[in-house]
Amino acid sequence: MYLKSLGLKEQLTDVINDLELLIKQILECLYIDKKLTEKELQSNISFILEQYNQKQMEFVDLLNRVNAHQERETYIRTLEGLVDSRENLISKIASELKIIDNSLVEATFQAEKKLKSVKQSEMNRVFSEDIVRYAHLISKNHSVASSVYWQQGDQSRPYPTEANFTGIL
Repeated sequence: MYLKSLGLKEQLTDVINDLELLIKQILECLYIDKKLTEKELQSNISFILEQYNQKQMEFVDLLNRVNAHQERETYIRTLEGLVDSRENLISKIASELKIIDNSLVEATFQAEKKLKSVKQSEMNRVFSEDIVRYAHLISKNHSVASSVYWQQGDQSRPYPTEANFTGIL
C-alpha cells in the first residue's frame, strides 16, 4: 500500500533497493553465518528467496507499467503545450478586447459630447439671416482698405499676403 502513493520511478527504486538488500542477506547467510545448521540455513535462504521472487515479480510488473506511464506523460506534455498556446491566444484576445473597449469608451464620450452640443444648438437656435447680417456688420466695420496711391499691379498690397505671414514667424 505504501508503494501505491509513490510515483513509478520511486517505486522502481524502492524495489531495486529491496532486491539488493535480499541478495546481500542471501550472501551473508551463505558466507558469514557459519554458526547456523544446515536446516536453519536452508530455511533462511528459502524464506529470503521467496521474498526475492515476490520482489522480482513486483519489479517485472512495474517495468510493464513503464510504457503506459511514458505514453501518459507524453500525452500530458502535449496537453500542457496546448493549454499554453490557448492561454497565449486568450491573453492576446483579452488585450485586443481591452483596446477595443478603450476605443468604444472614447467614441461614446465623443458621441455624448457631440450630442450635448447638438441639443444645446437646438435649444439656442440662430437664424441664417442673423448670421449673414452679423457677418456684414463685421466686414463693414473691420474692412481693409487700400491706400490712396495704390494701383492695380502694385507690389504693395492693401492686406497681408501669405508670404508676409510666413515672414513674421
